[in-house]
Amino acid sequence: MDTTSSIKRKNTRQILVGDVPVGGESAPNSAIHDTTKTSDVDATCSRFIH
Repeated sequence: MDTTSSIKRKNTRQILVGDVPVGGESAPNSAIHDTTKTSDVDATCSRFIH
């Protein structure tokens, strides 16, 4: 069953984060698999902010 067609997305403006397009008609780009505990905010954030 394909449920993605029933999800309504807010119409947004596309911007670039670095060289990655985000928003607008862009497909979701994040595919990060984190091994830190999400309750450890500092460790979790350090995985995404380089």
